[in-house]
Amino acid sequence: MRRGIWGQGLLGVVAVVLLAGGCSVDEAGLRNDGGGGAAGDGAGGGHAGAAGASATGGGAGAASVPAHFALTRGNVIPPGGASALLPDGRVFVLNGTSAQIFDPATETFTFAGNLITPRYAAAAVLADGRVLVAGGTVVIDNHAQAITDTEIYDFAQGAFVPGPSLIEPRGYPTATTLRDGRVLIVGGGLAPVGSTDRNLFPNTAEVLDAAGTAFTRAGNTSVSYGIHSAVLLADGRVMVAGGNDPRSVGGGQRGEVNLFDPTTNTFRETSRITFGSGTGLVALPDGRALVTGGYYGAEWTNGAIVWEPVNETSTSVGPMLNPRGASGGTVLADGRVMFVSTPEVFDPATNTFSPGPEPTSGAYGAGVLLHDGRVLFTPSILQEAGPATLFVPATP
Repeated sequence: MRRGIWGQGLLGVVAVVLLAGGCSVDEAGLRNDGGGGAAGDGAGGGHAGAAGASATGGGAGAASVPAHFALTRGNVIPPGGASALLPDGRVFVLNGTSAQIFDPATETFTFAGNLITPRYAAAAVLADGRVLVAGGTVVIDNHAQAITDTEIYDFAQGAFVPGPSLIEPRGYPTATTLRDGRVLIVGGGLAPVGSTDRNLFPNTAEVLDAAGTAFTRAGNTSVSYGIHSAVLLADGRVMVAGGNDPRSVGGGQRGEVNLFDPTTNTFRETSRITFGSGTGLVALPDGRALVTGGYYGAEWTNGAIVWEPVNETSTSVGPMLNPRGASGGTVLADGRVMFVSTPEVFDPATNTFSPGPEPTSGAYGAGVLLHDGRVLFTPSILQEAGPATLFVPATP
C-alpha cells in the first residue's frame, strides 16, 4: 500500500535531476544552486544595478532600467523541482503532489491538478504539448521503492491521466525531449538510498514514442547512472553524465560521459569529465556543454569545465567565484549562464565568471527562460513554500 513520497536523503539532488532533462525540465526538469537554503534578501543600490548590467551585457549606466529580480503576484508556491516551458510560453510547475501553471502575461499561477501518485519524478514536455511525469520513488509499506508508473497531464481534461508504464522501475531518471518528439529516459535508482545493494542504478535507457503511447528499449549506457544529469545538445544528441558511482563506498563520483545518438538509438562513451554528485550540466547555444560544481563527499566544489562536441574534449574554465553543490544554471537570452543564491554569471565568449545580480527573494537553482527573456524561479525542494521570483533583464 502506497503511503506517500519518499522525503529523505537525496531530495536536494532530485531537483537537479528533474530539471536536467527538460531542462529540463534541464528535464527534464531538473532546479538547485548552493545546497544551503534560500538566497538572502537582495542587496540594493549600485551593487544590484552593476551586477545586473554584467548579467545582461548592458554595461554600467547603459540601461535605464537595470536588471533586477521581482516577486510574482500573490500565489504561494509549494516547493518542488520540475518546471517546463510549454509551447505557448506558459510554464508547467510540478511538485511532489500537484502542478500549477504560470502565465507570464499576468505573472500569476493557476492550479492545474493533483498527481495520481504523489512522487518526485522526471518530467518532460511531449510533442503535442502534454507533460510526461515518469518514475519516481514512493513509500510502500514503510519501504522506499522505485516505480514504473507514469502520468501525462492532459490540458484538454485539465488533469493527470495514467500514462504507459516504464519498462523498468526508475527512482531518479532523467527525461529529455528529443527533436523528433520522443522522450529519452536514462538511468534511475532501483533501490532506496541506504540499501546494502551497491548496484543501485541501471545502465539501461528507454524511449517514449512521440505520440506518448509506449516505451521501447534504447540501448545501454557504458556505465550505470543515477542522480545524474542529461541535456539535449545543439546537434540533437543527448549528453549523459555525473551522479553517484555505485561501485564506490560513500558516494563516489561518476566520471564517465555517454552520448546518445537519436538516429541510431545507441549510446557511446566519450571523454571522461570530473563530476560530483549533483554537478550542474548546461547545454550552451554554441554547441558546447558547461559543467559546474558538485558534491565531493560533504564538500562543494568550485570547479568548472567546458566540453566541446567536435573533438569531444574538455577544458577547465574555473574556478567559479563560489563553491556549489547541486549547481543548476540558467542560460539567458544572450547566451550567458546565470547562477543564483550566491550569484555569478558565466560568459561563453570569454569562458569567465563574474558577479551576478543579487536576488531579492528566494531565487534558487535553475530557472526557466521565458519567451520574453525573463527567467522564472520557483521554490526548490530544499525550500519552504513561498512566492516565485522573476529575473528581469536590463532594458534600454
